[in-house]
Amino acid sequence: MYAGQMTTENATILFVTYNHHEVQQLEPMLLSHGYRVHATSNPQDALTLARTQCPDLVLLVVASHGLNGYELDGYELAARLKADERTNTIPILLLVTNPESLPYRHDGLPPPVEYLTLPFQADAILARINTYLSSSQPLYEHHRSTRDVFISEEHIRLLFDAHPIAICLTRRGGVLEYANPAYCALYDYPLDSLVGQPFTVVLSPVYHQLALDIHDRFLDGTDEPVNEWQVLTRSGEQRTVLVHAARITGPDQQPRKITFLTDITPRKQAEEALRQSEERFRLIADYTYTWEYWIGPDEQYIYVSPSCERICGYPPAAFLANPNLLSDITHPDDREKVQQHMHDNAHATDVREMHFRIITRGGEERWIDHICQPVFDNNGTWLGSRASNRDITRERQAEEELRKFQRAVEQSPSSVVITDTKGVVEYVNPKFTQITGYTLEEALGKNPNILKSGYMTADTYSQLWETILAGGEWHSEFYNRRKDGEYFWELSSISPIFNPDGEITHFVAVKEDITQRKKDEEILQNANEQLTHSINELEKRNREMTMLHRMNDFLQRSQSPEEAYAIGLPFLRDLFPNQTGSLYMLHPITRILEMVVYWGEPPSQRSVATESCLAFGGGRVHMVEGPLDDFRCDHLGEDKIQSSLCVQLITRGEPLGLLHLRNGPVGSEPERDHWTRLAMMVADHFALALSNLQLREQLIHQAIYDQLTGLFNQQYLRETLKRELRRSVRHGHPIGLIMVDIDHLRRINDTHGYGGGDIVLRTIASLLRHAVRAEDIVCRFGGEEFVVVLLEASLENTLRRAEIIRNAISQLVIPYQGRSIKAVTVSMGIAAFPEQGSTVEEIIGAAEDALYRAKSEGRNQSVIADPIKHS
Repeated sequence: MYAGQMTTENATILFVTYNHHEVQQLEPMLLSHGYRVHATSNPQDALTLARTQCPDLVLLVVASHGLNGYELDGYELAARLKADERTNTIPILLLVTNPESLPYRHDGLPPPVEYLTLPFQADAILARINTYLSSSQPLYEHHRSTRDVFISEEHIRLLFDAHPIAICLTRRGGVLEYANPAYCALYDYPLDSLVGQPFTVVLSPVYHQLALDIHDRFLDGTDEPVNEWQVLTRSGEQRTVLVHAARITGPDQQPRKITFLTDITPRKQAEEALRQSEERFRLIADYTYTWEYWIGPDEQYIYVSPSCERICGYPPAAFLANPNLLSDITHPDDREKVQQHMHDNAHATDVREMHFRIITRGGEERWIDHICQPVFDNNGTWLGSRASNRDITRERQAEEELRKFQRAVEQSPSSVVITDTKGVVEYVNPKFTQITGYTLEEALGKNPNILKSGYMTADTYSQLWETILAGGEWHSEFYNRRKDGEYFWELSSISPIFNPDGEITHFVAVKEDITQRKKDEEILQNANEQLTHSINELEKRNREMTMLHRMNDFLQRSQSPEEAYAIGLPFLRDLFPNQTGSLYMLHPITRILEMVVYWGEPPSQRSVATESCLAFGGGRVHMVEGPLDDFRCDHLGEDKIQSSLCVQLITRGEPLGLLHLRNGPVGSEPERDHWTRLAMMVADHFALALSNLQLREQLIHQAIYDQLTGLFNQQYLRETLKRELRRSVRHGHPIGLIMVDIDHLRRINDTHGYGGGDIVLRTIASLLRHAVRAEDIVCRFGGEEFVVVLLEASLENTLRRAEIIRNAISQLVIPYQGRSIKAVTVSMGIAAFPEQGSTVEEIIGAAEDALYRAKSEGRNQSVIADPIKHS
């Protein structure tokens, strides 16, 4: 503390006043006399200054209305200063403006307290301050000593309390004696819950004993290294602290541990985040799809990502070993550009980008999208360049394809329209303008319905929108109108455009002007229709000709008229579909047309006189074209018909029959002509076939029958006998044969003439035909010879039948020209199968031999041939 007399050079005055002119003059006066002055008009600030600065004297103005408007007046401030152990020794000099208030308010103020009344003289106040400080020397020295101790402790406390590091003071056993606010804030505990408790309350229970052991060993002199501890806050949050400790001696001369705890949780979190960030960077860089690298200021590679090998074929180690490798694999046409870019990187401050080509290790050319930027540290020092290379070969190819597509759209021969989802036009190509007459500016923002002609139905457009809004494609033809009002045809294909999320964003229409094509199609369609009609007619004619040929073939192969009628009926139905008809044949004697076949509705008359049909009235064909036609054939009667056609069947100029058709085509002259021609061809085929059948019958009759007697001739006999012998062999049946010769026929001819001889031949032939069974065969073998073949007849039965026949002939009386021919006899040779032979020649030869014997032995007898001799 100070020794000797107090001087102004080392005295500090706390001047507390309100805004009063005279009083405010004191502060410069005090300063001029060497006092240190702390002046304030705020009572709360005055309390703080008194506690922290410990002045040698408080010069305090007392006013009844308070200090400068504050509720706390000077007297109350003095009372508080005397009540605080930190300020109760400071001398106080009161300046009173209202002396009457002092007698009852001064009581209770502990010394040293003096007062002066205002107004005052400056010299007087200075003298009083000096006198007061001099007279209060012992008290002042005690105050100064107390103040110095208090200031030292207070400064230390303020220092610890204000320090951002958590500080605590502990004694043996870990009991906490002091903790600063930072310590309480670190653990989120109030001070009163920590003081007097073991400091381990903020540690995890598993560390309690270990921490106490370390604590007490430290107090005993064992060094404790700087440690990181994991601590728990009251809320259970785990934090990391860096612990420093020091030993001190307390007032009781016992060791204490003062611990400084730095909360490094944010730093540890930042370090962990940095570590994870570095790991993520390394992971991302190593596994990124792009080729990443970092080149230092020395142009050496610091890092190269593994993706470089996927892109260029070279591993990262190749680049780390050869800094010029990137330049070496750059396409020759791009190498100069890349080298200039690398040189400029040393002076660049911004992100730079370029595209270039490389030649991969496998010789493939690829496009690279190169982005690089300079790297600087916190001090602005250039650390090199970091680059990212991306393989954009496919993108370049896609861009080229897109450019091709754009050129294709711009130069497309079809008009292209792109609209939004509401149908508002966003793009049209030049072909659209050429076709419609609307410019791009006129079309943009419009709806394609500006082309509507009014000819398309509302349902068409409704179905169009329903289809494309559902994601489908619409294809149709539209009859639209150009800007100048001209109508034209368009073939449109409208499709939705989807974004990556599958949502429809636009519609695109590709349209082709098909007006000329529609005209050409119409012409072609008409031509096709005519051609189709012609082809159909030709095919119809071909079918008809084919059917006619087939019908003719079948008719020519038929064996009888009845068979021909049956064969021709299906052909008649097919040749004249949807018609009814009938075929009549002319009776050779009655000359009446008799119906032999019909199809469809039967005619009302089955027999027709030639006089009732106009086809027999001088012409061959007659057509009735309708129900009111005046020239109707009488044989139609009351039949309700739309049309009628009658055609004669003529052969060798003679009528053979009639083909009658009803309800045929008479709509046009070509149809009527074709109906007539077809009917005439059918009639000709039938006439030819039936005429041939007649002729064939005549020829057959002449070929196998004897013209005089009507019996089978020798040729028929031999053919038939040969067939019957084969049948008899199979079934084991016998056959008998009688050869008959008229005795003395020449004498009859000489007596009665050849006419008489012919009568005798016909009479005997008739007798022979009636004397045998229907299945037996009777033939005229030669001039006066006959042969009778008895099927399944034995030799004995044949002989018996021969005798019956011989006796019947001998009794004949044949009238001829008014006379009678009597006493006609016959000689017979008899043979049988198998006794007299097994072939036609053998059996006939045996019968002839027997006949000759009968004639040589006197005639009018039956002789059996000798049995055949087998060698």
